[in-house]
Amino acid sequence: MNVLRSRYVVAALLAAAVLAVPLFLITTNLRIIINSGWLYSYGFERYERAAVTGIEPGELTKVAEQIKAYFNDASAAPLDVRIRLYGEETALFNEREIVHMQDVKGLVRGLGFWQQVTFWYLAGFAVFMALLWERGTALRRIAKGLFWGSAVTLALLIVTGLAVAIGFDAVFTQFHVMSFSNDYWQLDPRHDYLVAIFNEAFFRDAVLIVAGMTATQAALTAGVCLAYQRRTRGAAQRP
Repeated sequence: MNVLRSRYVVAALLAAAVLAVPLFLITTNLRIIINSGWLYSYGFERYERAAVTGIEPGELTKVAEQIKAYFNDASAAPLDVRIRLYGEETALFNEREIVHMQDVKGLVRGLGFWQQVTFWYLAGFAVFMALLWERGTALRRIAKGLFWGSAVTLALLIVTGLAVAIGFDAVFTQFHVMSFSNDYWQLDPRHDYLVAIFNEAFFRDAVLIVAGMTATQAALTAGVCLAYQRRTRGAAQRP
């Protein structure tokens, strides 16, 4: 028990909790956005995708629904989006787009994995603290981990915001270079419906929305934890 309470073990567990907070918040919000209906509708309307692509608004909604279903399907079946285009039912995406979406699905599934890993780590961290120390001490240690984790989250978001403000296109390109081992992501909106429907501005707005959601959550968490630490500071200093 004394070994588990050592400053080095506690510091290591606390550091891992600090890193887990931003990863949990970001992966959670990305999954929410990916599975939302309103983001797709917003992007289609704001950037007039029906007029640009020739796909009717109702059919664009079907595209979004089929893509969401594909991301949530655990099978290895390739994406097969079928809609009515110019009066005929057709497979919307070509082979290059389908292969790229398989790669994207891998990233999306990875979000789910890391969301679960960080959730269970943070839950385990809280339980571990509660088992080793009395209630007040345990809560202060948990609050400390969540506070610094939220602070790290806000710092990362500031860096992300600056990068987006300076040049989202360069950041977006670099993300693809680092995330994919092939060049199937290099599509042409003149010929490939995937990037004609989901243009770069759509993803920029999605990033900003996720950043806003995450910043709000991190700021609230940091505020609550800081208030709790200050309120209980006197009790912590008493023998």
